[in-house]
Amino acid sequence: MKIKYSKRQTKNLGNYENLTLIVSVEDEVCPTETKDECFLRLKEFVDTKLAEQFDEYRSNEGITEKKLDIEMVKNKLVSLISKDEKNRSIIKNILRSYNANLIYDLDSAQLEKFNNEITKL
Repeated sequence: MKIKYSKRQTKNLGNYENLTLIVSVEDEVCPTETKDECFLRLKEFVDTKLAEQFDEYRSNEGITEKKLDIEMVKNKLVSLISKDEKNRSIIKNILRSYNANLIYDLDSAQLEKFNNEITKL
């Protein structure tokens, strides 16, 4: 008797992007195990593979902590500007002090400092 296990998992990458991974496996029930044991073995395999595939995608596609941090800072900037339009020019001046026009131009250390500065607004 064969048992099949399949699982789909969607991860939000931020910036209106999602990643959906699907892993399926099918195997014969071994004579030394029950159907439930076979099912649990396949489930564990699929869960492990999903985690590995997502980690591999993150490393290959550059979904770094910096990208996730940029999304957080972008949301904070939008909030600050919507509170007071004067914040836009203040934010631009802070960016210029880092010789940058966009937050994407900042390295991780600069992004952290920039975030601390805008938190004071």
